[in-house]
Amino acid sequence: MKKGFTLIELMIVIAIIGILAAVAIPMYNDYTKKARTSEVPGSLKEIVKNQLAFREDPYQGNGTRYANTIGSIGWKTNLNTAGANAAACENGGTGTVVATTIWSCGKYFAYGASNAGSTENPCIPANAGSHNQTSYAAAAAATPADKVPADWDAGACMNVNLNLIHD
Repeated sequence: MKKGFTLIELMIVIAIIGILAAVAIPMYNDYTKKARTSEVPGSLKEIVKNQLAFREDPYQGNGTRYANTIGSIGWKTNLNTAGANAAACENGGTGTVVATTIWSCGKYFAYGASNAGSTENPCIPANAGSHNQTSYAAAAAATPADKVPADWDAGACMNVNLNLIHD
């Protein structure tokens, strides 16, 4: 009597493994996309805190204005790279963060901050790149759309009232 597996038994095992992989791989991709957005709320909160500190500093905001650029508040990601727009961050940015930096590049998102008036307007992620918000911290998806969930493709923003909004 010979020991071993028959061809049909091996084919059944391969079919089961294939079915499990077909279910598991898309679920894994969804989880990794969601994990990439977990850094955004914390980063935006830090940017907003820096905006509030900038406003209260008598030498900078003098209690009346927020910073015009993210470089003005000195906030940067651990990559310390910057871009003129969020799309420039997709390829790693074009330089280091300085006072005039508009977008600080993260691995999956670009972060910005702005001041465009004296009243508190709600932030709108789709418009954040045009700097038309009063004072906000913005995160724009700096990677190809397949790297972040569809509901975060426009990014997110947080106003100085710490209201997080994402599209």
